[in-house]
Amino acid sequence: MNKYFIGLILGVIVTKFSCATNNLVESSSIDKLAEINNYVKQYQTAKQSSQLCLIYDLDNTILTQEPKLGSDAWTQWNISLESQDLHKLENWGISHNLYSLEGALRFFMLYKPTESTTVDIINQLKDVQHHPSIVMTARSFERYFAATENQLAHNNLDFKTNPIGISPSSKDQLLLQPNKHATGYKAYIDGVYYSADDNKGEEIAQLIQQQRKITKNNNLCQTLIFVDNSLTNARNVYNKFKQSNPAKIHVISLRYSAYDQYNKVSESSLKDWDYQAKNSTAQTLFKLIKQLN
Repeated sequence: MNKYFIGLILGVIVTKFSCATNNLVESSSIDKLAEINNYVKQYQTAKQSSQLCLIYDLDNTILTQEPKLGSDAWTQWNISLESQDLHKLENWGISHNLYSLEGALRFFMLYKPTESTTVDIINQLKDVQHHPSIVMTARSFERYFAATENQLAHNNLDFKTNPIGISPSSKDQLLLQPNKHATGYKAYIDGVYYSADDNKGEEIAQLIQQQRKITKNNNLCQTLIFVDNSLTNARNVYNKFKQSNPAKIHVISLRYSAYDQYNKVSESSLKDWDYQAKNSTAQTLFKLIKQLN
């Protein structure tokens, strides 16, 4: 067989392998969380439920505070005010420590499910169909652990019941890792992964690799469904496994679009966020902060 035909055959084999690998990673957009069930039905196996795993983003994917104080939109609005006037945040009496105020608000303000069926969908897949499921949040552990535990418990969401692999308990001694910019700590605990703003695609790849070694289960998360309202996070997960996927994990990265309605803040929200506006929620909060200090 001449070199031309050998090269042609090898080229076909490499191409087929490359396409098969690329086809393992897909992305899409969903409007309702119930659409996740379509993917679960298509890819779940009867032999071992742990072959299919689910990872949900927290803020504005399964729980939300939109469009109230303490929400992501509220935080970004305050940041935009600071860009206009460097002393704007000092009017709150918090200097530039906006995220500490946000953390406190998140502890005291109870988040609600994004949809009326959100909790039922997650608990059905996690505890009835027994697919390992966790929450992955950009929140840092040291700043938001208490608030996160409070919000999940209030909404009857317990990710300790069936996490991916072995998730340490809050009662165990913790080994925290700083994020890439050393601005916060990452942790995987009680079924919640605090990624502290690090790339979710890279963190998920490392998590599955580590948990397969710990559990000695190479079939763990052969198929992974990732759901996030952030287009950036959905792309990061897609791109990570598209570029490098040695474990041949079938990744379905779903961008949840329901949050889009809050991208443009309404006039009523802006009035309620203004601490100088009479009878606004922000004014009530501002008075409380002054009393406490």
